[in-house]
Amino acid sequence: MYDVIVVGAGPAGSIAAKKCAELRLNTLLLERKALPRDKVCSGMVMGLMAQGIIEEEFGPIPDEVLTTPLYLLGCMVHAPGVEPVLVEQKMPFAWRRELDFCMTQKARQAGAEVRDRAKVTSLEQRGKHCIVRLDGEDLEARFVIGADGAKSTIRKLMYPRLEVIYRIVYRECYGGELALDRNYYHWFFPLTRPRPRFDVNHKEKFFLLEEQT
Repeated sequence: MYDVIVVGAGPAGSIAAKKCAELRLNTLLLERKALPRDKVCSGMVMGLMAQGIIEEEFGPIPDEVLTTPLYLLGCMVHAPGVEPVLVEQKMPFAWRRELDFCMTQKARQAGAEVRDRAKVTSLEQRGKHCIVRLDGEDLEARFVIGADGAKSTIRKLMYPRLEVIYRIVYRECYGGELALDRNYYHWFFPLTRPRPRFDVNHKEKFFLLEEQT
């Protein structure tokens, strides 16, 4: 019996698990993939609000968690026929694998139990408790927090008729460097419509092409 089961070990799930554990609630954090796990995402902590929440809950992001460069100086927006537009904003820069795992470890240190390779297959309410079913195992909790992203299993089990629109992101990773300032994140937009668009960023000895459809 747990007080709280949190499903999804991304930033939202790790913060929720950490806060619950700090309140001395018996907390379990579940992640369906093996930790640390990869995620196709820029890895830049872009907004000032996001930066503030991370620092408030987890402290400053350690340099060893960040990539090279450690910080981006802003974003460069490219479109056909016009000069690039620079949006200046200092942002911590990381692979999501390292950044998310650092937060998960903070939740574990706060007292939350963390279990990976744990895929939720069903969810039901039984009296005042919730039954979370994994492959071959039933877990019981007073509360369940779904923090498992746009394709949330918890949301689908609770609201099967609710349709949520989300976009797919693709990434290609190449060794080498392009003739673009690696201290900035580069967005490229086509002439006639805002999507699909793609971005280019440099991390360590690689450059990444990422497209959102």
